[in-house]
Amino acid sequence: LDHIAFKVEDISGIITKIKQMKIPFCSNQIAKTGVTQIFFKEPAGVHVEVNCTLLSESETESEGNGDELTACYNDNSRA
Repeated sequence: LDHIAFKVEDISGIITKIKQMKIPFCSNQIAKTGVTQIFFKEPAGVHVEVNCTLLSESETESEGNGDELTACYNDNSRA
């Protein structure tokens, strides 16, 4: 298994939890679709993708030009 993806309603809770666990991750926000994604690896090295749609379908049709915003988090004090 190389990759697994989940759709959630509360991505901020997931981000809080993986920060507490000091797991490095990247996040991606896609303005056109209203989707926020986070990516990280689980202990066996499998890539995990978590998706959350923050805008309704009608909002995504009128929002932005599809620009993406990507950021990464890496707490080097991970045990």
